[in-house]
Amino acid sequence: NGKNGLVYNGKTSEISNDGVSIAKAVDVTDETEQAGIQLAKQCAEMTNQSAGDGTTTTLVLLQAILKNIITEFQTENPRELREKLFAEAKETLAKVQVKQIESREDIYNLAFTSSLDEKTANIIADIYIELGKDAKVSIEERTEDILESEFVKGVQFDSKKADSKILKYEEKIVLKDVYAIVSPDISTNRDAIQAAVTKCADEGKHELVIIANSFDRNMLLAFMKTADFRFIPIEYNEFRPIDDIKDYIGDKPLDKIIITDETTTLIGGKGDVNTKIELLKAKKEETQSLYEKDKIDKRIASLLSGVAVIKVGKHTDVEREEIVLKIEDALNTVKGAYEDGYTTGGGKSLLEASRGKSERFEKICEAPYNQICENFSVAPGSLEIPETVIDSFKSVRESLMNAISTATSVLTVEAALIEEKEQD
Repeated sequence: NGKNGLVYNGKTSEISNDGVSIAKAVDVTDETEQAGIQLAKQCAEMTNQSAGDGTTTTLVLLQAILKNIITEFQTENPRELREKLFAEAKETLAKVQVKQIESREDIYNLAFTSSLDEKTANIIADIYIELGKDAKVSIEERTEDILESEFVKGVQFDSKKADSKILKYEEKIVLKDVYAIVSPDISTNRDAIQAAVTKCADEGKHELVIIANSFDRNMLLAFMKTADFRFIPIEYNEFRPIDDIKDYIGDKPLDKIIITDETTTLIGGKGDVNTKIELLKAKKEETQSLYEKDKIDKRIASLLSGVAVIKVGKHTDVEREEIVLKIEDALNTVKGAYEDGYTTGGGKSLLEASRGKSERFEKICEAPYNQICENFSVAPGSLEIPETVIDSFKSVRESLMNAISTATSVLTVEAALIEEKEQD
């Protein structure tokens, strides 16, 4: 129902209903309690990493499992009880009615259920209709009041910032008019990198992005020490050859690069993409392998499809960050639904699929729905969930399995070794 939590870290405040963000902020002085809280945080983070959403559901299920089985660990074999719960979970998940995305309405409903914002849901629906199920999306934060999207010529690929120990930590880096050099292994391409360094210095550039499959740490450190501007090394991690990225960029500066912890988005490459696509099409004609043909089709699509950029700006940082979190969750929900389908939301899918299981397991599975009833200040079981409220099946599955895994592990603990913090 759109209620939020206020998170204050001693310096800044944040308003959010994102489960994992709120969980990360929970801190208590009792070290034993904090150890348990840390396990709950890790449980929510596991769901966030695998499904991108469903973290609140994970924590509600975790609490319900602990509440409903804690006494039974005194009389039952913990490992047998753990196996029973996993077995009931798999049987329940097999009974969940899962559908596949077939229309713009499905995408809109998924995005709206996650974000509770009509404009956000419409933007995301339009993006997926335009770019398809493999849509590449980047979020660009602005200072002015704005929430809109645009389609640009660009490519996005899975990546990570190389060797974070020697880089200043930044969640997102946005660079404009910047050189990028691409090489499978920088240790074999030192001259090209040195030439790029010289070029950047001559033209007054202050950053150089290096995209490679692997990096030589010592060489990287040497460049960082000698150059008077910043290197940003990016580890390329995708199925397609890195030469596709090189051909897209060309030998001139990119208009923009957006780097996050998981992806890199290149916008405004000056390479001859048309010639590359014709070469790939010719290669496809020559091969007889359906697998190779499919790989080539994906490479062509990645060069042709472009990127959607969602521009987000509000009057305050708090409001902007809240919207960014909602957009990220909604995008992950739609992505998860394309991968594994979607199901009834509002906790109803687990509630209905668990009927006929043990009373204990039914109570666990009805917890998310009952929590929503409580949030709306109505009696348990009395809230009607509209058909338009839907969730990705992936987030439902990951929430339940991660909650069971963490809860049963916690309840097998018979002793705890807690390192006390030194008092100030």
